[in-house]
Amino acid sequence: MKISMKVVTAVIGVIVLGGIGAFLLNNDNNGGGNIGDGDNIADFSEGVSTDVACEEIAATRLAVADELADRKSKAAETLGTAMEKASDDYWEARRALEDTKTQCESEALLADPCKDLFEQISSLADQILRNLDNGFDEAKFQEREEVKAEYEECLKNPPEEDTYPGKLEECRTAFETGNQSAIDTRAASGEICSRHA
Repeated sequence: MKISMKVVTAVIGVIVLGGIGAFLLNNDNNGGGNIGDGDNIADFSEGVSTDVACEEIAATRLAVADELADRKSKAAETLGTAMEKASDDYWEARRALEDTKTQCESEALLADPCKDLFEQISSLADQILRNLDNGFDEAKFQEREEVKAEYEECLKNPPEEDTYPGKLEECRTAFETGNQSAIDTRAASGEICSRHA
């Protein structure tokens, strides 16, 4: 009886081991990692991207690198063109400012701060002479004397802004102000282009 129980136990053990072995072998043939039926298969899709097959990863990386290099090249080309235009615009504005400055300096050479008073004296004298047939115009004469006094004072202390040095300074100030504005515009254009490159 004891021998029969041992035999039965051994047979049952062989059957169980055989069933486990068959299960493991079947699981290995189906992918090695899937346990259970279709509803209980382990899902790794959340942790591993399945957009690109493993054998295509290297080619995909190369394509991405090529695309990035192409975009950088185009951005650099666009930036270079924009910067060149900003520079051309600046030098065009500067040349115009230099022409204006030259013209201004030429006109400054003819500065005559007391010119208006001198012309007024001459005009009053002419009016007095033309009306002599009607008698001497004392009022015009007194008016002329007052303008003459203003003229003489002007010669002693001419308005600085109307003298040659004063007008020359205005020419230079206008040029420097305009040039700085052109420089600022060029710099601003460069910053905008750089941000959008």
